[in-house]
Amino acid sequence: MRNVGCLIDAPESTRPGLASITDTIDVTAAELLVHLLNFVAPALFVALVLAGVPRLFRRARRAGAPAWWAQAAIVFIAGVAVLAGGLAWFGHDGQIATYAALVVVCGTAQWLTGRGFSR
Repeated sequence: MRNVGCLIDAPESTRPGLASITDTIDVTAAELLVHLLNFVAPALFVALVLAGVPRLFRRARRAGAPAWWAQAAIVFIAGVAVLAGGLAWFGHDGQIATYAALVVVCGTAQWLTGRGFSR
């Protein structure tokens, strides 16, 4: 299997600035896929919960609201965009501020796609 280069951060004491493109390690395609899936997992979980839980409490879908899977897809895309923005802003993933923004943006996206504003 072909190895793909992956950037890593060198210890702070060995470099004064950001990691350079030469700081790489070999990662197989399967390992890269696992890392990407773990990166988007919080967005997928939040999207499925937000799209699925309302179906437990009401049977009828609101007029004009898309199907649950379409709502989950829209919320998932918004969540991945937030996670990518957090990665770009902070330089690494896993920040609490990114997860807080994920909840706010995904909740807002679900409210909009579920037509919560038309009560």
